[in-house]
Amino acid sequence: MQHKGSTDHRRRLRKALRTSAGIIVALGTLYLGADIWVTHKVKRLVAEESEKLSHGMLRTTVEGVGINPFNLSVTLRGIAVRSDSAALAARMPSIGALNLDIARLRIRGIRRSKAPGDHTIAVAALRITSPRLSLVRNIAAAPPAADPAGARPDTAQVPLSPPRVEIGLFTLQDGAVSLCEHRDTATLCHKVGGLTLRTENFVFDAASALTAGGLAAAELTATVNHIAYSFDRGAMTLEIDTLAVSTRDSLVELGGVRLLPQYPKATFAANAPRHADWTQVIAGSVRLTGIDFGAMASHRYLIDSVRIADIEVASYKNRQIAQPERVKQLLFQSVQRLPRPVAVRRIRLDNIRATYEELPAAGSAAGTVTFDSLNGDFYGLTNIPSPGQPFYTLEASGRLMGQGTLSATFELPVEASTNHFEVSGTLGPMEMQALNPTLVPLAGARVTSGRINGMDFRIAGSERQSSVTLQLRYDDLGVTVVRDTGDSLHARPVLTFLVDDLLLHHSNPDNHGLRTGTGTAERDPQRSQFNYLWKSLLPGIKSTLIGRDRNRDAGTDRDKRKAERRRLF
Repeated sequence: MQHKGSTDHRRRLRKALRTSAGIIVALGTLYLGADIWVTHKVKRLVAEESEKLSHGMLRTTVEGVGINPFNLSVTLRGIAVRSDSAALAARMPSIGALNLDIARLRIRGIRRSKAPGDHTIAVAALRITSPRLSLVRNIAAAPPAADPAGARPDTAQVPLSPPRVEIGLFTLQDGAVSLCEHRDTATLCHKVGGLTLRTENFVFDAASALTAGGLAAAELTATVNHIAYSFDRGAMTLEIDTLAVSTRDSLVELGGVRLLPQYPKATFAANAPRHADWTQVIAGSVRLTGIDFGAMASHRYLIDSVRIADIEVASYKNRQIAQPERVKQLLFQSVQRLPRPVAVRRIRLDNIRATYEELPAAGSAAGTVTFDSLNGDFYGLTNIPSPGQPFYTLEASGRLMGQGTLSATFELPVEASTNHFEVSGTLGPMEMQALNPTLVPLAGARVTSGRINGMDFRIAGSERQSSVTLQLRYDDLGVTVVRDTGDSLHARPVLTFLVDDLLLHHSNPDNHGLRTGTGTAERDPQRSQFNYLWKSLLPGIKSTLIGRDRNRDAGTDRDKRKAERRRLF
């Protein structure tokens, strides 16, 4: 009897196991069928809603769908958004094409408000992996035709109660954006790569997004591995190796910033729009701290400090290529006319090397001015007028032509109604022959001897005129006037005699004491800020070097300079 009872027990156990297995298989089959049905339903819903919301301009497909009912999450894989060229042309002719690919999109913790009239959708977390956006714009495209009913094509069918989306945690990894713009016969492409973004408490309000922005975030961090932006019809490209933004730390950092001309120096003015000068800027790093991101919502840009380090600036002007005449703003005018209020407590410029070259209208060689080991500080740069700050200050110092230390302090006006500025500075000792790379091509003169022992100057000016007072101390100045024949330089004996032997003061002070140079200069509004500063100094320098009441040099000194000229030519 015991054996029979044991057999019945095993029989009941096997039956229970078979029943359980059948139930599991049935549930699995049901779940698989439901998953397939849900996947098909989601794919179709995404495709239909995409086409509906974009008015037929976009087609969206999804390769895979995953749904987890326990944490209310949805995962979409292989999302592809493609634009319909005919629909775009009819409704938005300025957009030539739009393509978006997303490797993976995961939404977790979806909740929808049940309050009447409240269309808020809350999401605990949204994660987008490897999005690739490609956009083509037609800059000169005509606007879409008006709707017969008078409604605007782009907004006529927006829902009456657009949704508000709240996301607790939003992350985007390894994003890339390519934007190409067609304008006339030129095409410019801009690229962003390696985009990573993270934000908490992100809010998108579609209703306000149509007018005043509608985006808000309590904390945002973003990094970009590469940015390339072309402008001036491809004549210039801005490249940035790295970009990091943190609203929590009030910080923006850039590394490897390069402004690169796309044509050679000699031909840039002929190829660039408006025939601009060839200019190249390279900066190792840029760091902005103490940024008031909240003020940006009201279009005010308030920053505590900016530091730009390891800067190389090179500029080349080719006067043998005709350039259109246009008014150039002075530095303080550019700040005054910024379209938005700006205030920066301090801007620090570290380790700058600047080179300016100018090819004269007649001649084969360009004149060159160089500054190295240049450092500068802006204090209180702003275009926001206040009774306690009528001006802001720039303090800069660096070596001129690799020798004398040039230091200057600029006081620049804040008020747009004020254009008075002042500059004071000093120049340290240097050999005068170091100025020959500038003087020979541009002034047709070569310094054969001489040493600057120091210079103090003060300039007071406006946007139209300036006056200068300076003291230039130097010894044993000798000059030869030269002519550039294209192949070589040739001395001009008669002019040299007139300048070197009859006009120049060869030392200051001399037997008559220390001379102080003064004078005024009219600004050429079609020339640069650098040209205006040099032109402001020039009357004081000329009145120091040249004059009727001169102390004649001893014959031995004149003979020594003549022998030097014969040796050089």
